[in-house]
Amino acid sequence: MIRTIRSCPPGRTGNVRRAAPLLGFTFLEILIVMAVMGILMGIGIGYLQNIGEASRVDQARSILRETVYACKQSSNGGTRAILDLRYQERDGAQVLVVGAAVARPVLTHNFEILDSTSHDYPLSVEGNVEIVRSGHMGAAAKFEGGSLVFELQSAFAMTDGLQVDVWLLPDTGTSTMTILEGEGAYKLQLAGDPETGGYDVVLALELKDPGEGRRAGSQRTFRTKGGPVRSSSGWTHLRVEYDGADASILVNGIECEKGRNRRRRGQASAAEEAGHRRLVVPEGGAVKLVIGGTRNPYSGLMDTLVLGGVFRSGDSERELYGLQIVRRGDEPVKVTYRNGRLDPARHPGAVLLYLQETTNASGPLLELKLGMYGTVEDRLVAGDR
Repeated sequence: MIRTIRSCPPGRTGNVRRAAPLLGFTFLEILIVMAVMGILMGIGIGYLQNIGEASRVDQARSILRETVYACKQSSNGGTRAILDLRYQERDGAQVLVVGAAVARPVLTHNFEILDSTSHDYPLSVEGNVEIVRSGHMGAAAKFEGGSLVFELQSAFAMTDGLQVDVWLLPDTGTSTMTILEGEGAYKLQLAGDPETGGYDVVLALELKDPGEGRRAGSQRTFRTKGGPVRSSSGWTHLRVEYDGADASILVNGIECEKGRNRRRRGQASAAEEAGHRRLVVPEGGAVKLVIGGTRNPYSGLMDTLVLGGVFRSGDSERELYGLQIVRRGDEPVKVTYRNGRLDPARHPGAVLLYLQETTNASGPLLELKLGMYGTVEDRLVAGDR
């Protein structure tokens, strides 16, 4: 059977109902959606912040491990490598910087003949200097008012530290004698002590004032007490080091007590003095080295002179943004490596370092333990530890 479908006349809808048009969300629904989005955004921001803090800590771990490894590798063979953490001003803000500096010999002279050194630097003899066969081991140089002069060399322009190792048998009766001088940068002398009849060791350094890029600085002098160098005692083994913060003076292997360190030309504040101070590099980036000195020349015998420097390039420095050193009172932190391990002469045991977020004083601490044999262990510990 065929059914006929009747259409509705125009203008009439019959029983057909049309769907009501959608007018949008209600105000309550919008409020609920906004509240949910706010909660999710808060969770997301907190999560991203935690990721940022964790990434800074992880980055610090990685950078410090890399720096320790570089120091270990560089210190093999008896060289000294120094890891240091210090604050520097970068773009108007104090930023924690980690760096590695390597101590290496730049000149060795055994005085078997006058012009035979470890490097082929231009050398001239001025005044009375000769080779004698009565040295500490083999031959030695006898200075009688003369000197050995090396022309300008960048190798003699130490940046972060200085080392001098030499055997001496000075003549008596002289008030001041210059062992060696890097003109415009450093000078090592003997100064007569009238009470003991011996000589004090005097190290005078031109140090940069805080603020990178300045060549002019102030002179700082380190001097021993009690005249430890004495001609009557025979040959003296002298070892002098400056590590960027303080000087170490050893006479026959014994650390000497130093008198009050003096400053001239620009008094540094106590805060500045506690920090790392680099040696001045004269204009042109090179230094003229004189063994025996031109003023107050050395008089006596000299054997096996080794001059070394501590050098750091800008490429070896890394910034640890957003972090600070905590639970230490001797900044800048200096850790010395020798022969692939901590230098036992500087560190009696493992070194502990603690870093923390600068914006989260109650947050966890990153503890790094630098072991005696070059190991590195790190962990997060509670901030109130």
